[in-house]
Amino acid sequence: MRGELALGRAEFEAGLARILPGEHTAWQHLAAAHLHTLVELGESALAARYAREVEASMHALGTRPLDPTELPIVFAWAEAHAGRLESAIERIDQVLGEFSAGGRHAVPDRADLGLGRLHESRARLALLAGDGLSFSLHAEHAAIQYRKLKHPG
Repeated sequence: MRGELALGRAEFEAGLARILPGEHTAWQHLAAAHLHTLVELGESALAARYAREVEASMHALGTRPLDPTELPIVFAWAEAHAGRLESAIERIDQVLGEFSAGGRHAVPDRADLGLGRLHESRARLALLAGDGLSFSLHAEHAAIQYRKLKHPG
């Protein structure tokens, strides 16, 4: 909503009231955008609680995320801003491990925006944790992916 966070929140909540989890692919996008908005509004505890509800709904339905990075990243930010930094770090590390186990970055020339975003998020979490070594490592991995894509980030 271009900076109008309260209006965005109202729109996302109205959309979510019309679509039940799993009923339409738009639900995941609305849920992720709603979570981002709650975090930006400083509603961290509510965002973390809602993230757990979204995650539980997806597990109950056996639904996989449309984008394997979007929900884990926003869930991690909700947790971090609600005071559960270690849990947020574990979440991103788990998804990074899944990328590695799946061979997604085993091809050196393959660029992957999602992988770059995961490393960027992990670097930001490292900053919050005061972990300079992890920050440097993950910032460099993010930069490698972004350079391959010529991404302005």
